[in-house]
Amino acid sequence: MNYEDIKKHINIENKNLGNFLTKDEIEWLSKHFKFIYNLLMGRTVREEDKYSKFVDTIKNKKEPKSKQEKIYTNFISYLKTYLKNSKSKKNDSNTLYNGLEIFPDGLRPTGQGVNYNKDRDLDNDPYPFPLDPHDWPDDDDDSWKY
Repeated sequence: MNYEDIKKHINIENKNLGNFLTKDEIEWLSKHFKFIYNLLMGRTVREEDKYSKFVDTIKNKKEPKSKQEKIYTNFISYLKTYLKNSKSKKNDSNTLYNGLEIFPDGLRPTGQGVNYNKDRDLDNDPYPFPLDPHDWPDDDDDSWKY
């Protein structure tokens, strides 16, 4: 998830987030999220000890000690449950091995709903189907029989 997608979740009206954070904590997180995100991604570098401890606690999954660390770890747990619940794998019976089709174009079997004669363009077809055996050009020749 990128920054904008995560930022959309930080909203007081988000009832699921309300199960993990209080209204004041959500407001604090909304106010400071851009700074925290850049701090964790390494885009913002601060030399103060409190910021280095915050980054160390979040990245190494240590026990949170400060109020800010507890708020952000609760937000992380909310995101984990959101992502776990939102993952729904829909199996497509026509795909295999990450999207490789079992039946590529031209090899798909016809189903019950497919009428071969109606689905073809018979006006420009050089080989009309089905062929009548009596219309074969070599029927007059008796030397060739099967």
